[in-house]
Amino acid sequence: MGLIVARATDNSRVGAWVGPEPEATGASNNRTEVTAEGSGDIVIDASLTSNVISQPNFFGFGLLGSGSDVLSNAYQTSTVEAGIGAWSDVDAKSGTVNVGADFAGGTRADSASTNLSLGVAADVTNSNASHTPTILLEVGENADIASTADGAAIDAIKLQARHNSDGFQFFGPEIGVGAIGTAESTSFAGLATVALTRVNTYANPMLTVDVQNGAKLNSPNANINIAGYNSSTSGASASRTGGAIIASVTDIDITPISEGTTEVTFSGDVGLNGEVGARNLTIVAQGDSRSDAAVKAATGGTVNVSAGKATSYA
Repeated sequence: MGLIVARATDNSRVGAWVGPEPEATGASNNRTEVTAEGSGDIVIDASLTSNVISQPNFFGFGLLGSGSDVLSNAYQTSTVEAGIGAWSDVDAKSGTVNVGADFAGGTRADSASTNLSLGVAADVTNSNASHTPTILLEVGENADIASTADGAAIDAIKLQARHNSDGFQFFGPEIGVGAIGTAESTSFAGLATVALTRVNTYANPMLTVDVQNGAKLNSPNANINIAGYNSSTSGASASRTGGAIIASVTDIDITPISEGTTEVTFSGDVGLNGEVGARNLTIVAQGDSRSDAAVKAATGGTVNVSAGKATSYA
């Protein structure tokens, strides 16, 4: 009996901040000040591309018997943070202010086993992929953001957080992102084959855009755009090929689950002293949740027992 266990994990943190980070409070008598010259832009951007992949593969051969237990685990728990801290002043003058937090990537667990025997061949394949990154964009309490950029089509102040999205499209397993799990088992034997296959994938990305109480955004001649785009996708598939002269037993169970939270909160003010603070104010929260499951089995024997179960949750 062969045993293979593979585990891949990413728990990275990427952050870009002006002023105090979320854990700090700042102070009115110690403000952080950032001012652009002329028409220069101010860009605060944190981005992470992360792909976690676990792919164990077993091959076994025995005269009397051959067996394997293959376990593949992949975990994504990274964090992307960007923002302007409490009691900070950011003034782009005639330029623009662009704050972005972006995560792109997938969490993939694949397991594969092949067993050949003149007697009995048995294999167990398990794949588990958990994709739970955190994306945070925050404007702290009493922070001021200003721009005098002029134009009806200009987003003078843009606060945008994205997870596997470009703000127009949402991406998933079809391009290798989100939670992905596969399991493949192949076994042939003279007497009997037994195969147990499990695939579990879980996607639960947490995306938050938070403009806090007392924050002031002022762009009287252009637009203010605040948005969060979150793609929560989970795909699981399993395939089984096997055969025996006497008996073949196959049990397949796959479960992809997609959850996720997309929250955009604005508790601040637009404009100064009751004056117009923007041509247009746009606040958007969009999420896309999908789960896909697929099972394929081809077995044969004098006695053939097969059970397959595919359940999707979104």
